[in-house]
Order: sequence, then C-alpha cells, then structure tokens
Amino acid sequence: MNLTLSSAPLSFAMAVAMAVTAAAQNLVEVGPLPGGTWSQAIGASANGNVVIGNSSGPTGDFAFRIVDNGAPQDLGVLPGAFAMYAIAVSGNGRTVVGFTFGAPSGEAWRWSVNGGLQALPSLPGSLLGAAAYGVNQDGTLVCGTSSSPDGDRAVRWTQNGIQNLGTLPGGAYSFAYAISRNGHAVTGLSDSPNGERAIRWTAAQGMRELGGLQPGDWSAGFAISRNGNVVVGYSGLSQVRWVGNGPAQDLGKLPGGGFGSAYSCSGNGQLVGGVGEDANGLFCATLWSPALGMRKLEDVLSMLQIDCTGWTFDVVTGISSDGYTLTGMGTFDGEGRGFVVNLPGPCGPGGVHHGQGNG
Repeated sequence: MNLTLSSAPLSFAMAVAMAVTAAAQNLVEVGPLPGGTWSQAIGASANGNVVIGNSSGPTGDFAFRIVDNGAPQDLGVLPGAFAMYAIAVSGNGRTVVGFTFGAPSGEAWRWSVNGGLQALPSLPGSLLGAAAYGVNQDGTLVCGTSSSPDGDRAVRWTQNGIQNLGTLPGGAYSFAYAISRNGHAVTGLSDSPNGERAIRWTAAQGMRELGGLQPGDWSAGFAISRNGNVVVGYSGLSQVRWVGNGPAQDLGKLPGGGFGSAYSCSGNGQLVGGVGEDANGLFCATLWSPALGMRKLEDVLSMLQIDCTGWTFDVVTGISSDGYTLTGMGTFDGEGRGFVVNLPGPCGPGGVHHGQGNG
C-alpha cells in the first residue's frame, strides 16, 4: 500500500480499527533466563514465530531462542566461553548464529535444531577469532567477520568452509553484518583510504562501495532485503536506505534530533527499524516507511492503541521478513528488557506494507 505522508493519520485510524480483531497481546516482554537480570530481543524468523535474544544468567551471558511465545530456550555454551551472544536467526527459524567471548579468543558459532551448537572456523592464521552476524533463509550460509594476519575480514561460511570476502581497494579491514535470503548478497562495511564505507558484496560482482549522502561520510550497511537489492544502515548522522545501485536515500531524523542509524528491515526493504536521537538528546527506537516517514516506535504503538505503560524503547533490532513482527531492546519498569511487537494486519501502522512483495 503506497500512501503519502499527508494520508498517514487516516491510515493509522484504519489500522487501529483493524487492531480490534488482532491478538490482544501485541507487545510482549521478553524476560531474562532463570537467574538473569536483563534480556535482549535481537531478531525474528521470516514469519515471526521464532525470536532470538540474549540474557544474563547466574554464571554469564547466554543466547536463547523462543518458539511461538513459549519459554526461552538456552542454546548452551561452547567450551572455554564465558558469554554467548545470538545475533541472527534464519528465515525458517531453525538456525541461530552469533559469537562468544572466552579464552583464548572469541568464536563464531551456529546452532541448529538438528545439529545443536557448533563452532565456525576462523581464517587461517587468526589470533582473535571470529563472529557470525547474519544467516540466510535455510541456515546453510552465514556471514560475519574473522581476524586474519592481514586484519579483520568480512567472511561467508558455506558448506565448503570459510570464504574471505576481502576489502575495498586500499582497505585494511571489513565486516559483514547481514546476508540475503539465498546467501548470494552480503552487506556491511569496509575500510578504505577515505574512511569506513558501506558495502554490498555479491557472488557475481564481489565487493562494491555504496555511496554515502555526502562524499566524506562514513557509512555502514546493517540489514539487507530478501533479494539483496535493498540495504539499510547509516551515512554520516542519518539513517539511510540504498536501493539497487542507486544513491543513498536519507530517511530523515526525529524532530530536533541529530543522529540516527537503521539496523533492520522487512523482506522487501519498505519497513525500516533503528534508533534515532530526539530533541532532548535521548536515543529512541524508530520506525520508517514511505507512508510513515521517520517516527518514534512509541508514537506508532500509541496510535495503534497498544499499551506501552512502563516501557522505554531504545532500538528496533529486528523486523520479520513479512513485516508483522518487531524485536528490540528497551527498559520495562526500569529493568533492561527485550521486547516483541506484533503489528496488526493486514496493513500494519500507517498503511505500512506488511513486508510482502519484491525487494
């Protein structure tokens, strides 16, 4: 549904009316694991029925997986690790990837329903280990970063092992943060003689720089659409979106705010979540779509008559591919908590697409 900004209030009213028939529990607190004091919700599967996150525990920090709003499932710990962090979940919800802190160095890991918890290899000569940040639809392809004798390198793990994706010309390091549904496109950043730059790597063309809003802007890509055509992240002080080989699109700032970064998007790249600074200098969770423009998540949920009592929303960390489920981090009654928002259908807030379609 394509709507102009001027039509957004009417669209909100329509969405609120639709919300009457939606599930009563639209905002869900993701509580910590037993013995923990804080939690995070990091991402969701394509249809939102699986959510991943992290929690403190009696002996360290641990990754968990939640299926159909059930109890958090502790994904375990690799030998020698004292902290496990989940960063991404596959589209089918059956694979989770992340990284550890431990001795002598951190490790990238993959957990799957059938295979359990396994360490992923680092590049030859690595001394500081690796971290996994993205996983494709079926869990067979993973992206992340590994240290190497030449510096940190964006990598892709395939069934044949670990693949070094290189850097931009003249670059000293690179990171891969997200991977497309088929695993053939990756986004992240690479150092260059002009500073850090957002990149898109494809199997066909290798690593290419994505242009910033201004020539000198540092930038990064943090999320990618299903088909790899849309990338979201930041350039300079702004949340941005790149479509195809086009220029960076400034998604705007919160009124009076000075900084923002996009960290998540729906499958077609039309719904974008992140963080923005407000007029009081506070960082707030944000949502953007062509219909909404840039909004505080709290304002969107209030317009949808979703009860936010006790909540402060810090960042939207994930959006399901279908666009109906948001994950993030904030505080509830002063305690650090992850949250899950189930947006009402079939339109979602302000005429926002529901994540279907091309992109």
